[in-house]
Amino acid sequence: MSAQKTKLKFDRLFSEFSIKNLHLKNRIVFLPHYTAYAEVTSLPSEEETYYYTERAKGGTGLIITGNYAVSKVGQMHRTFINASDRRCITNFSKTVNNCHKYGAKIIGQLSHAGATKVELPRASLYAPSQVLEKSTGSYTTAIAKDEIGQVVKEFGTAAETLVMSGFDGVEVKVAHDGILRIFVSPYYNKRNDEYGGSFENKMRIIHEVFTEIRSKLTENMVLGVRLSADEFEDDGFNLETGVQVAKYMADNKLVDYISCDAGTWNTFIMQIPPMTIPLGFGEYIAAAIKKVVDIPVIAFGRINDPIQAEQILENGSADLIGMARQLLCDPEWANKSKKGMVDDIRKCIGCEEGCIGQVFLMQPIKCIQNPAAGKEKKLGIGTLKKAEIKKKIVIAGGGVAGLKFAEISAKRGHEVVLFEKEKTLGGQINILKSIPFRNEYSEVVRYLEFILKEFPNVTIKAGVAANSENITSEKPDALLIATGAVSYIPDTVQNSKAVTSWDVLENKVDIGKSILVYDPLSHNEGVGIVEYLFDTYKNINIRYITPQNDICANAKNENKDILLRKLLQEDLEIIPYYGLVSADDKAVSFNKAFTDKMMTIEDSSFDNFIYTGSLKSVDDLYWKFKEDGGVSEVYRLGDAKAPADVEIAIHEAEALARSI
Repeated sequence: MSAQKTKLKFDRLFSEFSIKNLHLKNRIVFLPHYTAYAEVTSLPSEEETYYYTERAKGGTGLIITGNYAVSKVGQMHRTFINASDRRCITNFSKTVNNCHKYGAKIIGQLSHAGATKVELPRASLYAPSQVLEKSTGSYTTAIAKDEIGQVVKEFGTAAETLVMSGFDGVEVKVAHDGILRIFVSPYYNKRNDEYGGSFENKMRIIHEVFTEIRSKLTENMVLGVRLSADEFEDDGFNLETGVQVAKYMADNKLVDYISCDAGTWNTFIMQIPPMTIPLGFGEYIAAAIKKVVDIPVIAFGRINDPIQAEQILENGSADLIGMARQLLCDPEWANKSKKGMVDDIRKCIGCEEGCIGQVFLMQPIKCIQNPAAGKEKKLGIGTLKKAEIKKKIVIAGGGVAGLKFAEISAKRGHEVVLFEKEKTLGGQINILKSIPFRNEYSEVVRYLEFILKEFPNVTIKAGVAANSENITSEKPDALLIATGAVSYIPDTVQNSKAVTSWDVLENKVDIGKSILVYDPLSHNEGVGIVEYLFDTYKNINIRYITPQNDICANAKNENKDILLRKLLQEDLEIIPYYGLVSADDKAVSFNKAFTDKMMTIEDSSFDNFIYTGSLKSVDDLYWKFKEDGGVSEVYRLGDAKAPADVEIAIHEAEALARSI
């Protein structure tokens, strides 16, 4: 059955616009971000060229690359491109020319890391004054006046590289990291010379940098700023100061546009907001700046929907719509939106596992939903080819792995029959989405399910469990087992009150007032069930016990900070370093790590004992067909192969489907 398409028009979003004399075909901006695609020599790579080209090919009007370091000392890490190196020009020029070929304009962003370095050991953390850099726990070096002059010149030198590479403009980072913003910050700037004290003095280095860069640009190039307008720190500056900075820069003709931003490394959830932060949260910041300046303003902050983007423009809150992770997730967002194909858009869910999760490891960024991110040459737009031999493929299981495999197989022309025992597709996602800070995972399934409805060569049999008989009756050429996993209570746990977190999320348990949660992994599932319980039930108390060093110790996302702010307001006792020894109907016993100390909790003192993190694959069908034969090609994916994350399920599904 063909999908019912929702087609809308977004006249403002796709109206032309100019920043000074830089003409844009639409109002969509790919915001700058760290990719770690650079060569080991800190030069731009082929991967980076393909990455930006893909977003231009997808219809984006303006691409802002970055953030490029202005010198070796100014690098946050060796994987940041050093724009002062003229060897960058070769690949920079390729990127610029490729983006221009698809009608996009391209601006390069420059920055000096200052105190925000992740290279170890952390040497030369330059800041206005010597203070403790809270996000790293390192002390900064107070920058001398002659060193300030050197930094200003370095910005100019790096700008010359961008000019010679053919960029349409330069953007400077006065944003969530880098040395320039912290000159405005009252925490970092305690100077009493011409670079500290008054507002004008704190702005002096910024004024000098922009003046230096402007002198290097050609007449047709634009100069902009990425501005963190609110640090969201108790000892930082707030929106009032951020607006003052924006007005100063506009009034003094330092910039041709302002790209809005928020947060710092210490308030990371505002800098790169996870799904716990509302979609479009930054609109009010852009609106506040737009009220006081007469130059274009770029909005930001979890914008992933063209309806949302159109509304921001209609409200007059901004002139342009900025997004980074959404275009990482779906490079064709602009083209799809222009056609009104809103349901075809694969939306970023703010999970921060493939993108920001990689950043913290200094590894090339990815996207859990888009295996092509960073691999555009191999997997990008136009690379998926029809299969030379069309096959009939049966898929057992309609979770994420099965659905993604079905999508790629269908696009390659195979006939696909998918069995799912539940009436609703999605597998574990249908459980996961019950957790408040994971609820947007439902978008992963929505997209895949919608796309599959477009293909007449796909038959979905929801509510029908796969078995050897109905699989065999389909006479498949290939069989994929993607039957997922189940949660279980280990045999060592003999307490009759013991249940799994899945049991709770599926409403199979009567929840009492006093609850034990045992989380051996201290992962998302454990903190998720705690949040779910406090959100769902009133007047409860929870004792959270883990052998790890804290709650969320191994959580893979940046929701941790905001979750703790929320959960620590509740009647929650966190007991780290205790591993489960035994559990029966008399008591549950734990041993403190590295000691002989025991903790025993009597059965009468709690109503529920929730055991998290134990999963095992449902793979009976795989082994049956693998060992008994009957189908020439038998594969397994997702949790049926091994319980793992959504990213692994999707990426492995795409790779396998491309190979058949």
